[in-house]
Amino acid sequence: MLLDYGMASDTWNGHNFKVGDILSAPLHYTAQSPRFYIVTRTSPSSIWVKRLGAIVVKDDGYGQNGQKIADPSVVLGDEMMCRIKKSGYVTIADGTARIWDGRPVDYYTD
Repeated sequence: MLLDYGMASDTWNGHNFKVGDILSAPLHYTAQSPRFYIVTRTSPSSIWVKRLGAIVVKDDGYGQNGQKIADPSVVLGDEMMCRIKKSGYVTIADGTARIWDGRPVDYYTD
């Protein structure tokens, strides 16, 4: 028996990511803390990224809730390799990363 998860067979394509793309990975357990990464290299099945800084564009005055955007002028840490999953996303530090759409990303603590 074959299971159909509703994904086309051609969605696994390393060319969906390109050098310079900024990724957003909302890491969370009981809170959400988005992280941003920039793609530095690509191959058909992997990408390499570096973590970027973030700018708070809106907050609740206590630093517990608000919105962040990527700060490409601040590069944090070393380059990391990530395998591209068949559905077209990557996992970075236990978070699912996708190409960032440029809109502010919510963060919150519990």
